[in-house]
Amino acid sequence: MRPVTKKNGEWSKEERKLRTKIFPNGEKIFEDVGMQFYFVEKGDAISGIREKLSAYPQYAYLSDQRSKLNSFNIPETKLQVNMWIPIPIDAKDRKVTEAQFVAYANKALDEMMHNEEYGDVVQEIVRKVGRRELLATVIAVAKQEGGGLPIGQFALHRYEPHKKAFSYSHFHVLMEHAGLRARRGLNLTEGQTYHPVNGVKLFLAFLAEKHSNPHKLFPVTSETEGERFAVFYDGSHWKDLDKNPNYLNDLRTYRADADIHLSEDGAHWKRDEVLGKEDTG
Repeated sequence: MRPVTKKNGEWSKEERKLRTKIFPNGEKIFEDVGMQFYFVEKGDAISGIREKLSAYPQYAYLSDQRSKLNSFNIPETKLQVNMWIPIPIDAKDRKVTEAQFVAYANKALDEMMHNEEYGDVVQEIVRKVGRRELLATVIAVAKQEGGGLPIGQFALHRYEPHKKAFSYSHFHVLMEHAGLRARRGLNLTEGQTYHPVNGVKLFLAFLAEKHSNPHKLFPVTSETEGERFAVFYDGSHWKDLDKNPNYLNDLRTYRADADIHLSEDGAHWKRDEVLGKEDTG
């Protein structure tokens, strides 16, 4: 996706005004690229917002997307008047196959290796572990963020109550501090991060913005680097029983699966001859 804003991925006041629509029943909607936002009004609740929006044909799918993980993904208690919240996109529009995701990830990696701001950092990671290993880890992180289900199974936004901010993309990069700097550095709007190419670019830029030496987080198969990555991406308390004690094991499982299915050069998702699966690449 080409940049749609002049800089920092932020719409000007004039652009925001032009992209804000008032629907027939009074709902206020901001139209980003790739997604839209709903303006929270006094008395709103998630069920009521869903009911109001699903009355319009373009949002009819919301009536079937009721689970928090594949819908609005913000706790009811965190709704605030005058808050803009992402409207979940149709589940069918966010799911991608592994073969498609690999193609998108390769395109993103090609672009990021020559990115003026982040190219040196990405190239350093590739020099250390190789292109294929980095791609396998990218796929594994996307899988991990989706709970191990098909990529895109869950909503591509998530409200993080302790940070009072949303995270975006298949990698759920938080929109504050390093994550926000990464999005702005790439000149992407929130909506643009939903596209898998941009999501992978955002993930890589986030590594560069948050860690002084991102190459030290790879490979995740290593005891030292794997522990570093888990702390970096899931927090220092990831081992706690009430947090995510299986995070690193799960991540390595998804990475091992990617290792089996990625072609030798990492360019596509190959046929698994042993299991007799169809070629999806």
